[in-house]
Amino acid sequence: MSRPVRITLLGQTFTLRTDETDDHIQSVAALVDARLRELQAQGAPGDRTLGLFAALTLGDELLKCRERATALDGRVRSRIEAIEAALGEDADAADAADAADALADGDAMAQPSQPGRSAQPTEPAA
Repeated sequence: MSRPVRITLLGQTFTLRTDETDDHIQSVAALVDARLRELQAQGAPGDRTLGLFAALTLGDELLKCRERATALDGRVRSRIEAIEAALGEDADAADAADAADALADGDAMAQPSQPGRSAQPTEPAA
């Protein structure tokens, strides 16, 4: 549920309604305020123009970060695929054999678990 949060930009206080945490909004406001002050120090004219320049420079940084993240994601994915291909079906067969051995020995904790879930002891079916 959105709630009001007060921020200050160039000495002016604004109230925003947001679902984000106070810390997050204050961090964003500090980033924008710093950029506004930087542009103001460089001689950008007027509050409106200053705000537009700040938006453009922050937008530029955002797009560059997204491009780097996309490129990095592509490199990581291709390396994962290469590793999976190198491991091939032998790894899948070994995991299946280990799980079968663990079940046969009654060692339920040795079963492979799904990501994000811890292995839980299981009861044999009646």
